[in-house]
Amino acid sequence: IASLTGMDASNASLYDRASGLAEAVLMAVRAHKTSRRVLLPATASPLYRSVAHSIVRLQNIELVEIPFDAATGTIDHKALEQYAGSDIAALVIPQPNFFGALEDVDALIAAGKRQASYFYTLLGGEPMIYPGLWDLIHRHRDCYFQIITNGMFLSEENVGRIRRAGNITPLVSIDGLELNNDDRRGEGVFQAAVEGLSRLKKRK
Repeated sequence: IASLTGMDASNASLYDRASGLAEAVLMAVRAHKTSRRVLLPATASPLYRSVAHSIVRLQNIELVEIPFDAATGTIDHKALEQYAGSDIAALVIPQPNFFGALEDVDALIAAGKRQASYFYTLLGGEPMIYPGLWDLIHRHRDCYFQIITNGMFLSEENVGRIRRAGNITPLVSIDGLELNNDDRRGEGVFQAAVEGLSRLKKRK
């Protein structure tokens, strides 16, 4: 993949979004240094949650499941409030979530900051289709964001936004070579991701 995309390095463990989530959890714990607990909402894909549990469970990392509000199909904010003041390494925010609903990311980050959590992973779905994404990141410049993306929206404009923000790491999910990737994700997605990675490399 590194050769195909012209990037300096490629991490095979980020082969898909599920393992990408697990890697994000591991990075959050390493960055936080004191906590080994990560809040993982039930609104994330059950497949992603299962893979993440399998990868981190033997590393003394606790994934705390946050229930969802059945009326809205989004994270139950009242359930989240009980962790205020707790030592939490990160909160995972699926966007859009498994039910196709958009989470109130701004409110979730504000709640997270009240418990000293400044590391956030945005996955989906495709986080870059969220219309308020860039304003949200600008409002929370004291936080660090990982965006797990299929690479289709790494336009010159968005790559410029990532560069200017300075608090974003995009994790690009590619499912093997072009034929395999596009068979799963749609024709042209692989090439769009490769072009996006090239833009990232030029602006790094």
